[in-house]
Amino acid sequence: MPAATVRECHYAKVTGSGGIVCGKKGFGCTIVDGGVAADHDIEAPANLTSRGEQLSWIADEIQRVVTAGGCTSMALQKAAGGGTFGASAERNEVEAAVQIGLH
Repeated sequence: MPAATVRECHYAKVTGSGGIVCGKKGFGCTIVDGGVAADHDIEAPANLTSRGEQLSWIADEIQRVVTAGGCTSMALQKAAGGGTFGASAERNEVEAAVQIGLH
């Protein structure tokens, strides 16, 4: 597993929830467990060179993160639609892999 950046904050009695935002190479998520929120920035390992391998790893990794975090509900921030300020194709691919991993 790649190194994750973790920042902990305390919340009142919230547990088993999380939020996800996707990027071109991976995703960031916040898991709230037992009133403590931990932020994670996760990217596919550099040794995975094909895009298919990276996306498969991302789908597996989000399953692992959600299971390990004891999450019963997750929110996914959708990528922006088309147009000038639309999300990149790579971000949309990662978002799709995350959605697959969550189901």
